[in-house]
Amino acid sequence: MNKLLCGAAKAVITPKEEWVTHLKCGRMEFGGVLDDILVRAIAVGDGENTMLFVGFDLDKEPYPEESIAWITENTNVPAENIFLFGTHTHAVPRIGPRIFEPPFNIPKLNEEEQRIMDLYEDFVMETMHSVVLEALASMRPARFGTGKAPCHIAENRTETWNWIDEDGSQRQLTEIGYNPEGPVDRTVFTMKFEDLDGNMIACLVNFAVHCAVLFPNELADGKLAITSDLGGHVSKLIEEKDPGCVAIWSAAPSGDVNPVMMNAFAYTNPKDGSPAHGVLHGDTRPVLDFSVSRHYAVVDKLLDSITCDREMDGIAGDLKLIELPLKKAERTKLGWVVSDEPSETPYQIRIHYVTFGDLAFCGVGGELFTRHGWTMQEALPIELVIITHDHEQSHNAGYIGDDDGLRLNAHGTKGGLEPGLVGPALKESILEMYEKCSR
Repeated sequence: MNKLLCGAAKAVITPKEEWVTHLKCGRMEFGGVLDDILVRAIAVGDGENTMLFVGFDLDKEPYPEESIAWITENTNVPAENIFLFGTHTHAVPRIGPRIFEPPFNIPKLNEEEQRIMDLYEDFVMETMHSVVLEALASMRPARFGTGKAPCHIAENRTETWNWIDEDGSQRQLTEIGYNPEGPVDRTVFTMKFEDLDGNMIACLVNFAVHCAVLFPNELADGKLAITSDLGGHVSKLIEEKDPGCVAIWSAAPSGDVNPVMMNAFAYTNPKDGSPAHGVLHGDTRPVLDFSVSRHYAVVDKLLDSITCDREMDGIAGDLKLIELPLKKAERTKLGWVVSDEPSETPYQIRIHYVTFGDLAFCGVGGELFTRHGWTMQEALPIELVIITHDHEQSHNAGYIGDDDGLRLNAHGTKGGLEPGLVGPALKESILEMYEKCSR
């Protein structure tokens, strides 16, 4: 007998008009709002255990430790069954503790700006509380199904440039660019929940791409406009077609993956082979329209094709903090300078695992590179869906680079972390969690 229950809710968390120009995206100021940003929740239960997906149209989820504490105290959902993540849209206010952020990502606020920031953070947290309670209260008998299809709007962004500098020295830099030979997982995973009358309650979309098409932009009188970007726009299109449902978009392993088209871009200087960068100006909304239309077309077709007939055999969750040795390292313009001296602080990766019958979900606190995602998925005998940016503000591993990325000092990868450690640790951990949750 099917015991599956599902409920969902959503609410707008766009700042009030009088708050917008007082909030910041790192050091960038906002001039207005292009489209609303939301918080959404999907609650799924088996009659005994419940799990939650809570997704924000933000770069990162705000205050995850406080959020999890509130949810566990006010509901029957344990911490190990809660996914809490941002879509990683970039053109939004940077809220939360930001304890793992580089200085340029942390807003410098005056007294009035800090007052507005405090008001906005309280508003987002209170709205999230209401959405979670509404999702749980609306749970009813349901069925679910899943589907997959390719979507060709993403590219590997780890590019290496080699050139001769003005002083005659040989230079090499691996940064964000375009790498047509690099790994990309172009699979869209979609999970659909419907009630027993066939009405869609909710869906979860998972795709590997940076949700940063319109970053930066000049769409608010020449200043940055708040936008939910690719993920948020796809969610809204799903919800507009089926007004009774809630659609959450999540990022699969995409620390090394960008949209094919976006406002910011890198290219090779044809004169000397060095890296160059550019930004599109003016009304760049068609750039977003391109990616959204192609992505939504795939998801819409998937939702129409999915038959909700999968079995749900129970819910079980687990949490693990992986710790790996580091060497002391210093970041310079030429990359990391690594010493032989061990660091006092290990490199940590928080992973979060929940089984859902013959389907499993894993949340990763950081920006996982493509190959690591494949390693984890290939390790298990059941289907594994990986959600990145999960609990990222409490345990942010940053860019979790693959071995090639670490050797080349790829963008954001951790200096002092030796190649050959991360992949095996992720594989071992996900197998341990699978075995524990399958007993």
